[in-house]
Parts: sequence; C-alpha cells; structure tokens
Amino acid sequence: MKKQIILLCLIVFSNFKTFSQIVTTFYQKNPYEFKIKSTSDFNIVNSSVATRVDVKVSLLQNQKEIYVSNYLNYTCQTGNNSFLNINPTNEKFLSLNSFAAMHGELSSGEYELCISVKDVTTSEEINQNCFDISVSTLNPPFLIYPTDQSTINILNPTLIWSPPLGSKRNENFTYDLKLVEQLNNQQSIDAINQNFAILKLNNLNVTQLIYPFNAQKLVNGKSYSWQVVARNSSGYVANTEIWTFTVKEDSLSDEKVVFFESYVIPKSELDGSFINIKNELRIDLNIMENPDIQYQILDNNKNIIIDNERQILKNMGNNKFILDFGSSDVLKNKNFYIVKLIGRKNKEGYIMFKYYKVK
Repeated sequence: MKKQIILLCLIVFSNFKTFSQIVTTFYQKNPYEFKIKSTSDFNIVNSSVATRVDVKVSLLQNQKEIYVSNYLNYTCQTGNNSFLNINPTNEKFLSLNSFAAMHGELSSGEYELCISVKDVTTSEEINQNCFDISVSTLNPPFLIYPTDQSTINILNPTLIWSPPLGSKRNENFTYDLKLVEQLNNQQSIDAINQNFAILKLNNLNVTQLIYPFNAQKLVNGKSYSWQVVARNSSGYVANTEIWTFTVKEDSLSDEKVVFFESYVIPKSELDGSFINIKNELRIDLNIMENPDIQYQILDNNKNIIIDNERQILKNMGNNKFILDFGSSDVLKNKNFYIVKLIGRKNKEGYIMFKYYKVK
C-alpha cells in the first residue's frame, strides 16, 4: 500500500512537471484591430527538451467557437517558439459574421482566444491557456470646415475636424495636419501627395486650428487641399478624406472678425493659434498659481515692447486680470502680439493675439 502511494505521488509530480515545461503566451498588439491571421501571433515557451506537439487555436465569442486552426506535428524547440510566420495545417471558419468573413478581421466586441498544446507521442494535453481579446472599432476622423469644394472669404480660416468616431471621451489622440495648394486640373489626392505643404503641423492635441499667422499666407483666388491624420499611443492611425476649398478673389483677412471677449487661459507653449481682441485682453491665471502677475508683451520677432507696466493692468480678483491697451499707443492696430506670463516657480504661459484698436 505504501509503495502504491509513493508511485501515485511520483505520477502526479511527473504530470505537474510536464505541464510546467510548456507555457503559451499571446499579446494583442492593437486594441483597434484584430485580423483573423493574428491568431497565429502566439508563442510557446519550452523549458525542457525539444518536443513534437499539436497546437489547436480556438477563437470564441460568447463561449462559442467561431474559428479554429491547427498546427500539427510541430517541433517545439527548447526556448521561445514563434508561430507568427507559420501557416496552419488546417483551419475552419465556423460562424464568423459577414464583416469578419469579408475583411478577415473582427468587428467590435469581446472575444476569447484559447491555445491547446498536445504531446504528439502521448496525445496528452500538456498546456492550455486562454486570453481575452477586446476590439474597439473606430471610424476615421472627418473634416468639418472649410467644407469640401466650398469658397471662403477669409484668409485665416479656422480649420475644424472631428476626433475618430466611436472614441471615448478620455481617449487621447494627436493629429497631423497637411495643407497644400491645388493646381489647375489637379485631383485633390494628387495635390496632397505631390505638392509642397504650405502648412504642415504634427502632434496637435486639438481638433480645430486658426490658420497660423506665421505660416505661408493663403492667396486670393487659389484652391487648397487638406487632410488630417489621427494617432494614439495604442497604435491607432487613420486619415480623414481629402477636402478642397477655394479662397474668394476679394477675400479680406479681417472680414467677419470674431473677438474673444471672455477670459483666456494661457498655454504652456506657442502652437501657432491666436485670438482676436479689441482694446483689452482678459486672462485667467488660475493654472499658474500666482496672484501677482508678471508679464511681457512681445512682437512678431519676440522683442519685448511692454515689460510689466502696471498702469494698464487691472486685477479683477479670483486670479483674473485684464490688460487694457486702449489708452496705449504701443500696440498697432491689426498686428500680432504674444503675451508671456511668468508664474510661481518660473512657470511660463503664453497667449498669442491679434490686436484691434476700437474707438
């Protein structure tokens, strides 16, 4: 009886050791896309000697198999074994929906990928592991303004686009924007791919941009093509369509000026965007944590033209201030300026504005 117990313990220990020799791993590379062929992106880590194995990969949705592939009589070498570039011996498409069947990728939803490894010699299952697969399908961003094939009557339009449709509110995307002149009889796709970019900005974290004053100027009567690319740190990349707009022959950059009359929050760095103000600039300094404002007004060349002049400063309380330029002749009408603010621990903030002297 004692010998039988010892023998049973040895068998259990031997089986435990065999199970621990083979480990399967899988990592979902892109949460916004999962192609059926990605089911082969698994690894087998073998801590023992080379072993002949059969591998079954099952893709499940709602606990139901929708796709199965088999890798038969494969030599699992000692160490890491990748199946990335190996075609399965056979595969079965069981109940894939029409989208998956047509495009070879999963639609948005929750899935499970299970990998079973059997020893060819003993037909014993030596490892099984399942992994959760979550796919969040996003539609590409789209352009909003200027609308496609439209004619605008302003030389510094606000370019507006949407974030990727279906994205969550707290998802962070950056945007690359490209704008080119479209030549006569040229298609927009050829223009965006072949022509020199008169405006090219990367890693924007906004979905609208006033045409920067320091960029190459738009010209009356000419047409322009533009496109935006959205990205995030998880591997999502998508392009908008390419739209084209034309600037009216007699456009004026000051036509239909919208003045920013509420309190503006300084930015940590200049990004080319600006606001239009008349006579005064209202500033909210809560983010700079400094009740005693220190500031400089810079011109286009970043030369200091006003340095902390208290007579034009109004403290409105609650860390809000107004710079009243109405009685000063230093700022010129319809010129661009930069406010540089210095806060606690030398924290800096910037506001770029176009000044209108209104009587």
